[in-house]
Amino acid sequence: MKRIFKYELMVADHSKLCLPIGARILSIQAQRNAICLWAVVDECQKELCLVDIFMYATGQNISDKDLSDKRFAGTVQLGELVFHVFLQYDNNIQYLIV
Repeated sequence: MKRIFKYELMVADHSKLCLPIGARILSIQAQRNAICLWAVVDECQKELCLVDIFMYATGQNISDKDLSDKRFAGTVQLGELVFHVFLQYDNNIQYLIV
């Protein structure tokens, strides 16, 4: 059975999130002063894989190396702060552009 789950992300330059293999990332947005990721996951899938999450603030210095092999996932506003979120993951995860 598949369901949509919400995962609250840490506000940090780099963090990791474990998702079930086959997860399909739908969106990253702010909700109640937190940055959240929503994904369609198979509840029966017990194998997990890591997704690396990188957040860059508007105006922050970023090199080409910082962005290599990363996929833009969205821009999130938290009050006066604006974060641009990039993900790095293998082929066991999908990102759906909705």
